Amino acid sequence: MMVTRGAQSERLYSPDWGTGTLSEIDLTTASAVRSVEVGRDPEFGLHWQGHVYVANAASNDVSIVDDVSFAVTQRVRVGAHPMRVVVNQELGDVYIPNLDDASVSILAGDPAAVVTTLAVGQEPFRIAPWDSRGRNEMVVLCRAGRDDPRGLLVFVDGPTRRIVDEVALPGRVANWVWAAGPKREIAYITLADWPRLVYFDAVRAEVAGVLDLSHQPEPSGIGPGLVLSDTGGVFVASRDAQSGEGSVTMLTTGSDSNAPGTRLISVQ
Repeated sequence: MMVTRGAQSERLYSPDWGTGTLSEIDLTTASAVRSVEVGRDPEFGLHWQGHVYVANAASNDVSIVDDVSFAVTQRVRVGAHPMRVVVNQELGDVYIPNLDDASVSILAGDPAAVVTTLAVGQEPFRIAPWDSRGRNEMVVLCRAGRDDPRGLLVFVDGPTRRIVDEVALPGRVANWVWAAGPKREIAYITLADWPRLVYFDAVRAEVAGVLDLSHQPEPSGIGPGLVLSDTGGVFVASRDAQSGEGSVTMLTTGSDSNAPGTRLISVQ
């Protein structure tokens, strides 16, 4: 479940997996003021231009809720297990990665409709604008490739809605985060089956290096297994499966932004 902030700073919208509802929360009183049924297992919500888009994982659709009436105005069928809702803010297209059928649905228009469905790698679970190359692009992070167990980054050109690049990663993917910088030049990617951290050159769209970690990183999900601080530090949480001992790897960037140094902090 992921929450999204409304146009008014004191409003928050929270999908509830168990009840299949979206709640509007007043942050000044810390209470839910309105609720509406949206679909089965709502997993992610995004507020955009007067509406809340909710990805319903089990009913395989996206509910669109008007933030004034707080009523569902549309339910748009997408792929199997929609995971996220991300908007190309320049064009207004809404991107939905579908975890269980290796696809991305693109919604556009009013009323909204699926205008394109892209075949990507297996288990697409993250998507974001990628402005590092100076283009209007969206990038999809897939846990594995089409016929390859290694993770895959799929680059989509915004204006044409077509796949323009694909980059294979060194292993199955767990999570990602961008480093601070005017162009977000480096993306950090943790692997699900290997205690290593990939640092990815976001401008050149290529793997810049791989860093050994003490233990397997925490998987993606609600928990903050990979975090970027306000000052630009990157923290990777790991836990030894046998001993239960935890550690946090802190990355510090030297003069060469492609070769971060590390510091290991032991935690209990």
